[in-house]
Amino acid sequence: MRLVIALEGVHGCGKTTVFKRLQEKRADWVFFPEFMDSPKYPFGSKDREVAFRAELWILQQMLKRNRILKRIKKGVIVCDRSPLCVLAYSYALCSGEDRQLLREIYEVIDWDEDIIFYFDETLESVLPKIKKRQGRPREWNEDDPQYVAKIIEGYEEALKTTDRVVIRIKNSDVEKVSLKIIEEVEKHIDPYTNQSLLTKELYHK
Repeated sequence: MRLVIALEGVHGCGKTTVFKRLQEKRADWVFFPEFMDSPKYPFGSKDREVAFRAELWILQQMLKRNRILKRIKKGVIVCDRSPLCVLAYSYALCSGEDRQLLREIYEVIDWDEDIIFYFDETLESVLPKIKKRQGRPREWNEDDPQYVAKIIEGYEEALKTTDRVVIRIKNSDVEKVSLKIIEEVEKHIDPYTNQSLLTKELYHK
């Protein structure tokens, strides 16, 4: 059985930078980016109808990726983001009715992530990082403090309900965090067979 891990957290937390560093360090692992296709809708829209369509599209992308994951039978697979991000971002963007619909879709799918590495951030720690990001459309509202705070709150709510193994990490140094993730992953992989030591029973407890 293979081991699927996901790097998760609010935008600006540095997970994609760590994702790229892991790619450099572990050529024997398989890596999947955030999305399989180019985004069709603006993210972070204050228009709730547009925001719902964007989150539904992201969920569809996660499902497309999940189908590919199921065809891989062994080794370590690293994903930039997990379906959990839809629950967190919809918490900040969507109406209660739309959030509930997204959660119901999320809950009926057999997602493949075994371990979620959650990049723990506060509003104060992540806002300066977000402001340094370049090339993001202004309509994404990435540096809106209320929006960012709501996403972080959304993650905390989503993490309470997941049955996956969650490992919280502080991203103070890309190299150290990358090595920490490799160390944690190796604890759950048989070095002789390259198979996961995790079982469904373990993370469903």
